[in-house]
Amino acid sequence: MFKNMKLWLKISLSISILTIVGLAIILFVSTNDTRNTINDNMGARMVEMANHKATVFKEYYDDYITFEKGFAATATVKNALENPDDKEVVADLQASVSAAAESFPALEGFFVMDTDSVIIAHSNTPAVGAQVYGDDRKDVLELVTNSVLETGICVRGITVSTSTGELVANAFIGVFDGDELIGFVSGGFFVSDLKAVMDTMTIENLPNATEYVIDLDQNTYVMAEDDEMLSTEVTDPSHLEAIAASENADIGIVEASDENGVANFTAYYKLADYNFLVLVANPSSDIFASVNTLMVKLIIIILAVLIILVVVTVFVSRDRKSVV
Repeated sequence: MFKNMKLWLKISLSISILTIVGLAIILFVSTNDTRNTINDNMGARMVEMANHKATVFKEYYDDYITFEKGFAATATVKNALENPDDKEVVADLQASVSAAAESFPALEGFFVMDTDSVIIAHSNTPAVGAQVYGDDRKDVLELVTNSVLETGICVRGITVSTSTGELVANAFIGVFDGDELIGFVSGGFFVSDLKAVMDTMTIENLPNATEYVIDLDQNTYVMAEDDEMLSTEVTDPSHLEAIAASENADIGIVEASDENGVANFTAYYKLADYNFLVLVANPSSDIFASVNTLMVKLIIIILAVLIILVVVTVFVSRDRKSVV
């Protein structure tokens, strides 16, 4: 059929085809380059944000841990744990616990307990004598004890307080007599301010970015968008991908689909001191929204050019016939 066409028509069609192919190549190259540029730019910004959030998180925790460690090192604590039946010694400890709690306003509660998790002194005095971990929770006490024996500290992450309903961070500091563990200093501090600060740290043009903190030792959430996720096992594939990547690098970004099948970019930063992983996640569709818009515009332009070429070809064809 092409052989029987007039020369001028062949030329017109050839120009039209070359024009369309050229525009298609431009579309592919430009969108691909733009996608790579945005990918690198947004990825770097997400990693930077994960770093900033991790720094803020660590500063809050460090203040609390330093406070607990300082108190655990006092002779008053050691004396009371070694002499729990000495009322005068225990009374001195109770006074010290109450004074310490007042000096750290963010504390929900502050206490000293023995190795059986029986409370010796507490900022809330009615709690004295109670057992933190009963027979049904011996596994938790064992976990705390083993962690303290290994590192001197057990960070339990963030939970919802049963008494106030607020988010509370919790950690245990070991008290030793030589190499022997004789008790723990512990308590909870409110983290509503911490979460509020982290929530204000946003990335421009990524309003749907979400943050998580994962306890790598327990593979559970320490902080999440939904409080019901706290202390639950990490099952989201994109988060598991970030956990796997953190074994090779303390900071980076991965692309993977979440448990709903939505593609996500997830930036991560490992807090080695606590073995926590801070995540900043965002749907890929948000990141590439501008690229997709550009692609649609270019496709419309190509279609418009194609229509114009077809119309011009038809009119030229009619003019040629009329001349003949």
